[in-house]
Amino acid sequence: MANLKHMDIIKRGIDSWNTWRINNSHIQPSLSDAGLHMAYLNKANLSRADLSDAGLRLADLVEANLKGADLNWANLSDANLHGANLRETNLNGANMTGSNLRGTRLNSSNLSQANISRADISSSELNRANLYDADLSGADLSNSILREANLIGANLTGANLEGADFTNAVIGGTIIGNVDLSNVKGLESLVHLGPSTIGIDTIYKSRGKVPVLFLRNAGVPRHLIDYIKLFVDQNKKYSSCFISYSGKNEEFAHKLYEDLQAHGVRCWLATEKLKRRDRNNAIVDAAVNLHDKLIMIFSEDSIDSDWAENKCNHAIEKEMRCGKSVLVPISLDNGVKFTEQPWAIKIRRSRYMADFSMWQDNDSYQEAFSYLLEELSAEEKISGFDEFQQEEFNDEDDFSPPAKEVNGRNMAQEFRAERRQFC
Repeated sequence: MANLKHMDIIKRGIDSWNTWRINNSHIQPSLSDAGLHMAYLNKANLSRADLSDAGLRLADLVEANLKGADLNWANLSDANLHGANLRETNLNGANMTGSNLRGTRLNSSNLSQANISRADISSSELNRANLYDADLSGADLSNSILREANLIGANLTGANLEGADFTNAVIGGTIIGNVDLSNVKGLESLVHLGPSTIGIDTIYKSRGKVPVLFLRNAGVPRHLIDYIKLFVDQNKKYSSCFISYSGKNEEFAHKLYEDLQAHGVRCWLATEKLKRRDRNNAIVDAAVNLHDKLIMIFSEDSIDSDWAENKCNHAIEKEMRCGKSVLVPISLDNGVKFTEQPWAIKIRRSRYMADFSMWQDNDSYQEAFSYLLEELSAEEKISGFDEFQQEEFNDEDDFSPPAKEVNGRNMAQEFRAERRQFC
């Protein structure tokens, strides 16, 4: 339990706390199991403090000194630790989901069994850090340094490893799924203490640019390594996608699916059977999250569907989270042009839709299909929502393409504006 005197001092403010630490450097603060959720601890001197099992959710720990502190099983979810000193800190089993660890120093820290999923650890130092069995799924590790780190049993599924340095790190039983390894440093120097799981999605995302030595040491059979280049086109990169459609448009949806597959696009279909089973949208929402894009087939049959509206909203929310275009709408008829559904009108006014209304005519189909392929090959950023003003389109211009670089931004702005009304 926390020392009541120490709790009283820290509640007086950071200046009082830091002054007390200077005058009592021989005392190890005892804040175990303390309730410090949303506490303002900016630049606080918490070095060597006992914060085990402490509640620090949403706490402000920017540039705090936590060197050598004990945060065993502490709750730091969504906390702001930007620029904090966490060297030699014990974070065993800590909950750090969604926390901001950008630019932190975690050298020689113990993060074993910690939940660091979706955290921003970009541009941080994790040299010799112990990440045994840690959950780093969805975390941003771009430009971080993990030299000689222990990554045995760690889960790196969906992590951003752009520019990360893994020189002489140790792996084994490590899950490396759905990540781009093409710009990761030190892969050939990794120390393998056992086989690791390398997802085929990782090979695709890396465009085949993965060192053969790394694959071989990770346990990938030689004959699979030899065939990787046959399955990966290094000159093109298409985003994976999920196709959503009305049951009455099934013939077109399956044709589109087959043609996309034939062009090397990895895509999946939401069948009518699945939609009837997934009444709460949980299964398909999870499936959409697995892919880079959602292709929504708009028609008179789909516009009045709550299911279609939910999918579009889910895709737009994902756009605002990841800063990339996700929703790719296409039309089969004039249903979306004349609809009175507010959500579909927003889609119509903010995005260009490839026109597949004459899909049974081969020339018309190929023209629209070429545009769709271009959309799936682009890595479009939409993170700067506030830099762009809402553009208005007349009904007669509904199918005129807006500037490609702002595709998707207007929709996000409208949703953010609506959300602010209720905040």
